[in-house]
Amino acid sequence: MTGPMAHAASIGLSFTEYIDGGGAGIDTLSVNFNGTDVSGLVTGSSDNWDIDVSSLGINLFSDHLPQSWVEAPGESGYNVLSQVSSLNKLHLQSGSATAPTTNHYCNTFSPLGLGVSCLAGSRESDAVFVSVNEVIPAAPEPASMLLIAAGLAGLGISRRRLFSR
Repeated sequence: MTGPMAHAASIGLSFTEYIDGGGAGIDTLSVNFNGTDVSGLVTGSSDNWDIDVSSLGINLFSDHLPQSWVEAPGESGYNVLSQVSSLNKLHLQSGSATAPTTNHYCNTFSPLGLGVSCLAGSRESDAVFVSVNEVIPAAPEPASMLLIAAGLAGLGISRRRLFSR
């Protein structure tokens, strides 16, 4: 791998998007900083979020942003993480139709895979790496749905026989 990438042992700021929020019809976002849930710092709505990282002591590197990650299989577009103006605020746009032309791609020259961490700032003397993940609720397979339907139909037939006697 080339570029300033890190793995789980580094100081990390990870974004996890839950597609369809567990069936609620909207996407939700969870943010974790060094093992602590900081989702309360997130503002915005489905696919369009901001997080002010100044309260976490993070200084963003404008020359390392924006970064783009691919979407989960079956989803289209890109997850684009960018700095809002010159503030210590990040903006995550999920499902963006295109990756920005000024994208840094963590020096890989193509959008990053989900879960890949890339340098985005510092905290005191430590480097801060960001990553984006997506969780898509599992859909029941068609054979399971057919089995459930057959079971319900069988239950209905047996109940009808019971009441017709």
